Amino acid sequence: MDAVEVIVGGARFRGKSGLGEQDSPSLVAGLLDLSPGRFLRRLPNRETFAVDLSDLAAPRILDVATPLEISGLAAANPGLRLALLKRFRCGEPRDAWFEVLHSGGERSPARREAENLAALAAAALPFPKPLGYWESEPRGFRRPGKRYGRSMVLMEYVPHTETLRDVVWAGDDRTGALLGELAPLIGRMHGAGWYHRDLYIEHVILGPHGLCLLDAGRARHQERPLARWFAKDLAALWSSRAPGMDKRANMQFLARWGAVFGMATRGLPLRGKALRDWLAPIQKRGLRIQGHTPRHSHSDP
Repeated sequence: MDAVEVIVGGARFRGKSGLGEQDSPSLVAGLLDLSPGRFLRRLPNRETFAVDLSDLAAPRILDVATPLEISGLAAANPGLRLALLKRFRCGEPRDAWFEVLHSGGERSPARREAENLAALAAAALPFPKPLGYWESEPRGFRRPGKRYGRSMVLMEYVPHTETLRDVVWAGDDRTGALLGELAPLIGRMHGAGWYHRDLYIEHVILGPHGLCLLDAGRARHQERPLARWFAKDLAALWSSRAPGMDKRANMQFLARWGAVFGMATRGLPLRGKALRDWLAPIQKRGLRIQGHTPRHSHSDP
């Protein structure tokens, strides 16, 4: 993606884009001004909705609120250029403080997600590809999380009609095979030094080329990641799985994860005691997660 800087309504926005008309203020202004009546997801200071980029000078809102509606709309209008737009006001103070303390700088939430998605794609991990991001000019001496007033990230839309949660909670016959596919995928992600930090089962979708992970805005990469973050990712999956999944299914998942994670980190699969040692921290964190409602408990389709 190419670096861009545009002025919209007197405000300066900078970022990167690979759309081909990334230097056009009309594109950024159009994305900022869109006022959807329905959202795929909306939380305080953050909203996600579908857009049509067929005309980059005039992006359009799509009046849809579910992946099934998007699928139907795409089938009826094959010329649509679908994308997801995620817009932010300010940022998450905890994530901003982490960046300030560990890297000496702060990124807007849109830039963080776009750069995470690009790095995860470069590691051959299945996430949506970023199309561009834009952030307002940082504002003076503000505490972390308040420096960037507005930012937005545009990403590809991965076609799907189901999340893994839909399949698992329905007791679908595909459950075992899909969990068997997910475990080594998470092992590869962890083995590459990435932890997701929002790895609930609804953030895994059934895309056209297999499983795809969503919501990478809080993901982090470290050269020497702490084991507790991997345990927390696995605990989030454990806590959001279907009620009644037995211990054997959990151990099969952990064994498949450990085989890939162990090979990536120490050249040997995790087995026996080395694998069982992960159970206690995963279960402990899983019980803590189940004791409260996660702030990020629904997927961005």
